[in-house]
Amino acid sequence: MLLTVLISGTFATAFLAINSLYSIAVIVLGPVFGSPWLGWDHEATIFGMLLRMEFRRAEFYRTHAEALDKLAGKHGGHLLTKRETDRLLQEIVQAQNDAVQEQLDSGEKIIETKDTMSLSSVVVATVFFGAYLVYFWCKGWVFGAVTSKVHDGLAIVLPMLLQEEMATGLSQVLLWYKWTPFSVDALIASTFGCIVAPHTRTGAFEAQVNKQCLSVGVGAPDMTGFTAFITSLWTLFFLIQGYIVERLGGDGDMKGERADHMWLTDTYWFFLYYSAGLVLFCYFPFVCHISQLKKKDLESVAATCRIYLFLKRMGKTQSYLCRHPRANIDQDQYYMIRHLRYQTLLKMSADDVISYALYVVALSTYNFGDGTVGTKPIWNLPSQTTQPSDELESLSPLVKSSNTEFWARPIDGADAIDEFPAFLLRLPKLDGQYVPSTEPHMTLFSMPVMDTYTTADKTQSITLEDILNERNIKDPMQIFTCSVVQEKKIYVAPTRDHKVCVGLEVKLMKNYTVSIYLVAEDDDETTDGDGGAKFGKGPVYVSVNETSSVVRLKPTADAPHAIDFIEVVDEDQLRAFAACSLNVDPQHAKRVFKHKRCDPHLTM
Repeated sequence: MLLTVLISGTFATAFLAINSLYSIAVIVLGPVFGSPWLGWDHEATIFGMLLRMEFRRAEFYRTHAEALDKLAGKHGGHLLTKRETDRLLQEIVQAQNDAVQEQLDSGEKIIETKDTMSLSSVVVATVFFGAYLVYFWCKGWVFGAVTSKVHDGLAIVLPMLLQEEMATGLSQVLLWYKWTPFSVDALIASTFGCIVAPHTRTGAFEAQVNKQCLSVGVGAPDMTGFTAFITSLWTLFFLIQGYIVERLGGDGDMKGERADHMWLTDTYWFFLYYSAGLVLFCYFPFVCHISQLKKKDLESVAATCRIYLFLKRMGKTQSYLCRHPRANIDQDQYYMIRHLRYQTLLKMSADDVISYALYVVALSTYNFGDGTVGTKPIWNLPSQTTQPSDELESLSPLVKSSNTEFWARPIDGADAIDEFPAFLLRLPKLDGQYVPSTEPHMTLFSMPVMDTYTTADKTQSITLEDILNERNIKDPMQIFTCSVVQEKKIYVAPTRDHKVCVGLEVKLMKNYTVSIYLVAEDDDETTDGDGGAKFGKGPVYVSVNETSSVVRLKPTADAPHAIDFIEVVDEDQLRAFAACSLNVDPQHAKRVFKHKRCDPHLTM
């Protein structure tokens, strides 16, 4: 780990120096080559992103800055129509979604590239370069005595052998730079403080997510193109070395001692050290943590990483629109936020929405105020194990009103530097009133998904039941097997007529797995008598543990006794899951579709 930090820090510093020149060139010369000038405020923001090597984010910002300004009404102009607003919001949501998916895809690609590495290639390259050094030493370090064919051979062999190793090593450097707190922000602030806004302080939860993304390779940049540039340059350097030895030999100055040849000898030594550094660097991927990346590790947390990164990106977009509210839009200062969230829901697949809802329920176990999970700090969580049966804790149903810091945090009272995800902040109704939770406990159907309140007749937050009904989802297996669920178990309560409970594991990060227990409804709550376990209105429980073979659940928060649910044996689990169903209200499908307002003569 120390070696990774040292090498990555050294190369990252070099990248920063080069990138500073590149960033300045992009900002200054961009308009010359047709790139639009967005104004000093936007260009300074993009400059800061480029300095931090957030190239994808800078590209998104430059592409969508004009759309964001239109939505925020920063520079005046005509009021956008609903059609224009929806189109711009759809474009932004899709771009954010694509950016998050690209980070996950890049993680898979770096693992595939890493698997093509071969230590033998680096060893062979070292042998070739070592033979060249021995040959040079035998010539007494006399430049003119070296034949240029040696450099021609090295120009062909070394770049060809070390492509994958170099690309993987560079990806490791930038992956470390991307997710590791680095003093570069202090350096940028001291150097460009008058231009670039300071970076927001990383909170405890985000720091752990960053560490997880680093450990599984999420966001590793694809460096194959840049590696091709470096190896091409390397080939050119070898050819220049060949020219230098021929030039010195032809001029009769074999050792390069003449004053007009000093720059040639300095250049030769620089290229030699450069080549030696590249060969040694190609051993780096084999000793750093990137060599241990496994696709199964990435897949185990890919869904939760995706949701968190998406939450973070959409939160930044929402915060921008909040900082620049468009005035007098139906007298509603949150008009754009409501429609941003609504368009987000439309762009999310059924699996994405269900995974999002379960992730938020699991996230409610974390205290954003003091950075703890229960009583343990998130940066020092112990390894999780299944609880023994004699140490079972009686779990109470999840009650939103008992955790208002998470479930009822209003958007108009949020702190700008708070770590709490901005996209989870509550929105008021159109009349400015917040809807309090009055239910005795959370159920599967009442799991909150997103506040929108885009119309006056919408007086409740969009829940998972709304999503299931709107998308005609009737199979509970779409919930039990969604992408965020790592493992599922099904239980029965022998003392309660074999009442059924399903446990779903959601892995937020290493040593932080949350089990969500969904209890089936009682017989008197079901809408028909078809039999089997029906889910929807039964209580929901959460526990910061892996699912165990026995769970002890209280029917209500103040119930004196708990019910023991025991896991169904393996050979009966498929049949038990197949017997589960959702208690969907059959009247929903019979509802008359509402239509938009139109001229009266069109309905005659």
